[in-house]
Amino acid sequence: MKNTSTVQELSKILRQSETFSSLWLKPRFFSNGKILTDVGDVSHNLYLIEKGVMRAYYERKQSDITAWMVSDGNIACIADSFLMRSPSSVGLETLEDTWAYPVSYEQYCSIREHDSMTASLVISLFENYLVLSQKRIELLRYNSVEERIAKYLQHSASLFRRIPDRYIATFLGTTESTFCKCLKRILREH
Repeated sequence: MKNTSTVQELSKILRQSETFSSLWLKPRFFSNGKILTDVGDVSHNLYLIEKGVMRAYYERKQSDITAWMVSDGNIACIADSFLMRSPSSVGLETLEDTWAYPVSYEQYCSIREHDSMTASLVISLFENYLVLSQKRIELLRYNSVEERIAKYLQHSASLFRRIPDRYIATFLGTTESTFCKCLKRILREH
């Protein structure tokens, strides 16, 4: 099942569910650059992204580093902060105008405890989230900068021109100037 259809299916089930009609929020609009969770704050929501892009970021040596990015049909969640109710070591920000379903921790617990069908869809999204995290670790660990960029372009082509190069560069563990040089070389070769 594609992620976008999972989010749409989850939304449809929740809208039809009498149990959760009072809990479920409608999709909300978040403008580009909106900080949803700041570094050091507790993450109060997970977000089911209908359309848009979000990133987790942190600061290191006065540089803004993108930890991960997710888009249409995926879940955005600072898992340790959200699930453990602890201050976050990363922030969460929109990278373009975004429509998403915010799900509070209380709503998440209620869904998990009372509705097995909805819970299984949420678990499916979390599983995808974990797989994407593992793939990012492997991408950074086993590939040169040029290989990382080429693989990113293969797997995330739809995001490529939707977000600024500086965020993609830090996500891939390089500088913006190195990213641009390698990108030109890769695009020339293909």
